[in-house]
Amino acid sequence: MLTTEQVFTFAELARRLPKVGGKKIHVSTLHRWCRKGVRGVLLEFRMLGGRIFTSVEAVDRFSKQLAEARKWPIRGQRQRSSERTPTQRERDIARANRVLDRAGI
Repeated sequence: MLTTEQVFTFAELARRLPKVGGKKIHVSTLHRWCRKGVRGVLLEFRMLGGRIFTSVEAVDRFSKQLAEARKWPIRGQRQRSSERTPTQRERDIARANRVLDRAGI
């Protein structure tokens, strides 16, 4: 996709992006989004002549993917009972029955 879009260096793009919470997005944040990502989503980029480039459209796609990823529980967070799979539900029922049996109930 980046081949059909106007690309910018991270420094140029950081100046163009809107402020978030009153602060500009730092160049190192863009690097981190490309290398490590956020919630498993990576920012698209290209390298040319030792320089890294991306586009405003790539940042837009990145933010949309993050919004989609946010609809699911974040790793480490407990799920609500309505979000359990049928297998998880059956396992929880079996565990509860074992606890009740041990208690003589």
